[in-house]
Parts: sequence; C-alpha cells; structure tokens
Amino acid sequence: MHLPAEHRFDPARPQDTPDLPNHAQPWADALIPFSLSGAQAEEQYRLWRGSRRFTPHFFVRGTSHRSPTPIYLPFWSFSMGTQSTYKGERGDDSTSETTNTRTDSDGNTETYTESTRVTNYHAVDGTHEQIFEALHVSASGRFDTSLLEKSAGFDLSALTPCLPEYTRGCVLAASDVSFSQGWENGRTRIGLLLKIAITRKIGGDSVRDLKIQTDYAGPRFRRVLLPFYAFEHEHRGRRFIGLVNGQNGTVAGDVPRSRIKIFATIAAIVVVTGWMLYQLIR
Repeated sequence: MHLPAEHRFDPARPQDTPDLPNHAQPWADALIPFSLSGAQAEEQYRLWRGSRRFTPHFFVRGTSHRSPTPIYLPFWSFSMGTQSTYKGERGDDSTSETTNTRTDSDGNTETYTESTRVTNYHAVDGTHEQIFEALHVSASGRFDTSLLEKSAGFDLSALTPCLPEYTRGCVLAASDVSFSQGWENGRTRIGLLLKIAITRKIGGDSVRDLKIQTDYAGPRFRRVLLPFYAFEHEHRGRRFIGLVNGQNGTVAGDVPRSRIKIFATIAAIVVVTGWMLYQLIR
C-alpha cells in the first residue's frame, strides 16, 4: 500500500500553502497505527511513575488516574535538505602560569604559582549541508510541546495511509495550528539543530558571534497522525497529564513533587553530614 506523495511548498510563502487539499478529504495524509494495547500502555506508565523521585503517594500508586485514552495527534512532518553558510569566532583556551613571591606576617618569603586561563578567539567561516527527514511539529495545541517532543520518537517505516479501521475507537484531535505557524515552529527547530551541528563542526572550547544563513532544498511536508495514550490525574484541583507513545511505549508527563519527601531527604542528608563531620573532628 503506497503512501500519498509528500506536498512541496515554498518556504518564503508558506501562507500560500493550503491546510487542506479540499474539504472532502481527511486532514491527514498518513498515520502510524497503534502497536501497544491500553493495558501495555498502562503498565509502561505505572513503571514510569514508580521511577520518579520525590513524588506523592497518590501519583505513584495511581489510585486517582483515569483509564488511558487512545488518541491520534496531528503533526506537520517536514523533509528537506539545507545548505548553510556560517561565520563566527572560535575560542581556544590556554593556561598561562606566573611565579610570584609574597611575605607572610612573620617576614618569611615564599614563592607561589598562579594559573590563568585565557581564551584566544579567531574568525571562522564555512559551509554546512544537512538533510532533515520527517521533522515532526505538533499541529495541535492540546498538549504541551515539551511532552510531545519527549515522547514522539517513532519508527517512520510504519507510516500507512489513513484507513477507518486504524482510527476506530480512538480520539482524533483536531488540527488547530495552521501550516504557516507549523512551518515557523519547524524552521525554529531546524535553526537550533543546525546551530548545534555547526558549533560542533567548528570545534574549539567555545564559539561566539555565530551567524548562519540557510537555504532550503526541495522542501516537502506531510500531515500525519501519531498514536498516543493520554493519562490524566486530578488532585486537589491540580491536573497532571501523561503521554505514552502508542508505538514504542516511551513515556513523558507532568510530575508532581512531594514537599514532605523533599524535606525529609534534605534533613537526612544534613544529619548524616553532621554526624560524619562530628566523627572527623572529635
């Protein structure tokens, strides 16, 4: 079964790209089916909760969480090559040592050495090429972006055309992020990834005043639905969300902290440290 072709677009005029080809077709071009059952997702989430530190009893035991909700979330998926030119300054650290003398209160002279770290900067420039395949950007504001980024690592070879049997019994989250905004978010992420790659390429101990100019080659996009299980806790008027990747079980979520556990841990550290110091000086 062949996937629909990716759509090409002009990065300089994203507003000219329609969000939907026409109103008779569904929003998504492709999806990844669920591989985990609800019971498997609940077990993954239970293990994850148990591994969190300084969490209150209600969260670890899960006595107040609701049944997992299978939900397909919409994403803009961008693919393209990038060609960047950059210039900046590379810093290389070196250490210089100076020998000095000083006189103490008894009139004794002693010699000592001081070490000083110096960073020498020199101009660098060059080019960098990098290919981005299926960079996913959320097309829904339903969940916090940081949670999605932590749990949205998918095997894209499982992408398949959208068929009713895959979405039956699942919540389909609406797309409320326009293509223009989705591309703006995607371009920001690409810029950050390029900065990391180019900084690593320049090397040295530090890089400053880095300026990058990027052109995009063959930009394309797809609208994809990705599977998650959503968990929800409510405790004393506060709402906590957990997401489990419906393909591989990766978990991310809000973690409440127990002030009592944190205070008890700090108190135990203070007591142990005090006892060790007492043993050393008595």
